[in-house]
Amino acid sequence: MGIAYHELKFLQMVAATRGLGAVVTFARQNLNMSRSELRREYGDEPELPGNSEFIEDLLTHRMGATSVASIDRSNFEGATHIHDLNDAVTTMPQYDTVLDFGTSEHIFDIAQAFRNAIALCKVGGRIVHALPSNSECGHGFYQISPELLLSLYSEGNGFRNTEVYIAKIMDEKTWYRVVPDTAGGRITANSLSATYVLSVTEKVAEVDHLQVQQSDYVAAWNAGVATRQGPSRLKDKVRSMLKGSIAAGAATTVYRSLLAPTGLTPMNRNLRKVLIRDKARPAGR
Repeated sequence: MGIAYHELKFLQMVAATRGLGAVVTFARQNLNMSRSELRREYGDEPELPGNSEFIEDLLTHRMGATSVASIDRSNFEGATHIHDLNDAVTTMPQYDTVLDFGTSEHIFDIAQAFRNAIALCKVGGRIVHALPSNSECGHGFYQISPELLLSLYSEGNGFRNTEVYIAKIMDEKTWYRVVPDTAGGRITANSLSATYVLSVTEKVAEVDHLQVQQSDYVAAWNAGVATRQGPSRLKDKVRSMLKGSIAAGAATTVYRSLLAPTGLTPMNRNLRKVLIRDKARPAGR
């Protein structure tokens, strides 16, 4: 749980539009970057005042945060608020920015974790996530799909300007912005390597009851038609040929990630490749 390259660049993008204000983080976040990496970002003065094991100094001195608090179940890392995020937050103040970098996937009641993020965010504030999305099975309890964040942070639930990106951990040049299907189709993003989903949204209203449904089912219910495609003889034949083969897993992964319109490729109509350097610029530059 903390800031590495992709989290840093995404937070730079978020902070560049306006200051972060008062920030609260899910768990006390580590600064998972070396001095050389910080020097690459900030020139000849990479050192941060105080305790740079955690991100508070980075956020206040480089990102424009006015204060940084944290929430954790235990005080073993010195969190500001000791609270189990499986339980509703009821007495804590609200903040301008809520950061969830690699935390919610470790919380059993993940729906409550998202509700807590919303409760902790002021109207006019923003919620920022960086969570594992693919090929990270076992890292936490969950891997997060872009569809969840787009469906949760909808206008009907009191949000606007929701942006969702997919980042390949080993690719520091590009992200893939998720573009919702106007026809209500399912959003897929398979990959050969591990990916994280990055999102930012602005809260514009308090909503008593959240409506979160997968978009392709909503479209089907509204249209009164089935969503599932009919059987494919070619796919069935290939599956039959590969059953029991040591190549079955590799073939399936390669097909879904590179050859089918479901991968991180130009064939995926729900993704737009963007250069990180064009999206993320350090605050103050």
